[in-house]
Amino acid sequence: MPSINHGEHLPQYLKVITFIQNKISNGEWTFGQKLPSQRAIAAAFNVNRTTIIHALEELKAQGILESKPGSGTYVSNQSWSNISKQVINWNAISQYSFHAGNPRTIQKINDYETDSTVIQLGKGELHPSLFPTQAFRTSVENISGSFNLCGYSDGAGEIPLREAISARLQEEGIHYSSSSILIVSGALQALQLISMGLLQQGTYVYLEQPSYIYSLQVFRSLGMHLKGVAYTGGELDVHDLETQIRANKKPSMLYLNPTFQNPTSKTMSWNNKQDVLALAKAY
Repeated sequence: MPSINHGEHLPQYLKVITFIQNKISNGEWTFGQKLPSQRAIAAAFNVNRTTIIHALEELKAQGILESKPGSGTYVSNQSWSNISKQVINWNAISQYSFHAGNPRTIQKINDYETDSTVIQLGKGELHPSLFPTQAFRTSVENISGSFNLCGYSDGAGEIPLREAISARLQEEGIHYSSSSILIVSGALQALQLISMGLLQQGTYVYLEQPSYIYSLQVFRSLGMHLKGVAYTGGELDVHDLETQIRANKKPSMLYLNPTFQNPTSKTMSWNNKQDVLALAKAY
């Protein structure tokens, strides 16, 4: 929570009430929005939860807040007009999109991303305590004097980086010049560019079930049809895939995460990869 001006002479529960009313009146908290937990508010004000409960009950009595059993405390719509002064509910507006929303299961997973009490096994990220902070700081300091770019760089990526990648690929027998290499911000941007450049709306995208959740919305947003393929113990069911391909008879693409698959962490066997490759060549 942001820093708080508690006031000097108000009782603690009134400071909490004033804080919440200000959040609502300036439009930061809009109707239907869930408030931070009682524990979080208590920590911000350095008071016990009893004080917070007293303040929340007062605001509920005024119709400013409402409780939803098992869910939490929310800004009420009943007296919104009395406190808000025609504030636009940008949070509600931002929920709309030209594209279909994520399924509820994925929405729940996204909600847990900001919950510090939940261990994020699917993200593959180090815990902050494991990050080599000092080594990273030293590296940045060592190269800080070499920065001389104040505008936009090459849209395809830094030329020295592309040249280094080209040289590395040639060592592996893959011959592409630096001008043929495009640096992307991450796998999702690459998937989006591939989908926009190579696929047509309505293309069937076959993928492991389960698959990497953040890739699903990329394909959906571009009008692709997702088809799950049985995936057990790190092995893709090639027979299931071929059966679906024959039944659909439309342009299709296979999206796989064969090494340390997300979310299962499994790696496909060499034979399974060869079977998939043979099927791709056949179709």
